Amino acid sequence: MNKRLYFSISLTSAAVIAFQITLMQILSITQWNHFAFMIISLALLGFGTAGTVLSIFKKWFVENKTIIIPLTMILSGIFILLSVPLSQTDFARFDTFLLFAETSHIFKLVFTYIIFFLPFFFAGLAIGLIYVSYAESIGKLYFSDLLGAGIGGLGVVVLFWFLYSAFFPIIISILPIAAGVIQIRKGKKLLPLIAVSL
Repeated sequence: MNKRLYFSISLTSAAVIAFQITLMQILSITQWNHFAFMIISLALLGFGTAGTVLSIFKKWFVENKTIIIPLTMILSGIFILLSVPLSQTDFARFDTFLLFAETSHIFKLVFTYIIFFLPFFFAGLAIGLIYVSYAESIGKLYFSDLLGAGIGGLGVVVLFWFLYSAFFPIIISILPIAAGVIQIRKGKKLLPLIAVSL
C-alpha cells in the first residue's frame, strides 16, 4: 500500500470537517440558523450516498482505484472552492421568506443543496474506496482519518478569530487537492486528472 495514503486521507478528512463547520457559519449569517443545521445531514447524505455507490460498483472502483482515489479527492477540493460562490449566484440564491410563496425559491434551495452535497460525496467516495481497497490496514487508516478530522475541526475554529469565513473555502480546498495530487501516479493515468484539475 502507498504510505502516502495516510497523509492524503488525513488531509481529505480535515477538509471535510473544516468545510462543514465553515458552511454552518456562512449559512448562519446569510440565512436562518435552521439552514446551518442542515449541513450536518447534508454531509451524512454525501458520505452515505458515496458508500451506496461504492457498494454497488465496488469491483469497478477497486480495479480503478489508482485513478479514482486522486480524482475524487481533487473533485472534492474543486467543489469546495466553487460551492459557496455558486450558491450566491442568481440561479441558486434563495430567499427564506419567499420559500412558501414562490416555487422558484424551492428549486433554488434544492440546487443549493446539490452544490453543497458534491464536496462531501466525492470526499466520501475517496475515503470509502481507500477503506475498501486496503482493509488490512483499516486501523491505521481510520486513525489517520480521525486525526485529520480533529485537526481540521480545531484548526477552522481557531481561524475564525483571524479570518472572515468567506475566505475559508479557498484555503480548505487546497487540502483535498493536495491530497489527490500526491496520489497521482506517473504515466497516461495522469492525463484525466490534469484535465479535471484545470
